[in-house]
Amino acid sequence: MDEVIITTGLITFGVMLGMIATAWAGRFQRPRRGRPAVPRLAAVEERLARLEDSVNTVALEMERIAEAHRFTARVLSDRLDALPPRNSIERVVTPH
Repeated sequence: MDEVIITTGLITFGVMLGMIATAWAGRFQRPRRGRPAVPRLAAVEERLARLEDSVNTVALEMERIAEAHRFTARVLSDRLDALPPRNSIERVVTPH
């Protein structure tokens, strides 16, 4: 029983060590990309400009929503002040 556990552990360790060594060695075999970063930088700047415009648009719409909310709250508050006072009759709770 102990021999089986030791053998399985050694095989597993060997396979994992082989996978790590292959991945590490593959890192050196890949050719380096010598493309200039300037075209990609221009594309990133364009995307960032579009993102900035989108964020500004969303901020403007949020401000409009907030202004509409303040207006609605003011109108409802004014309506509540204009209502006649409630009767001072107490409510009757009826059994159900």
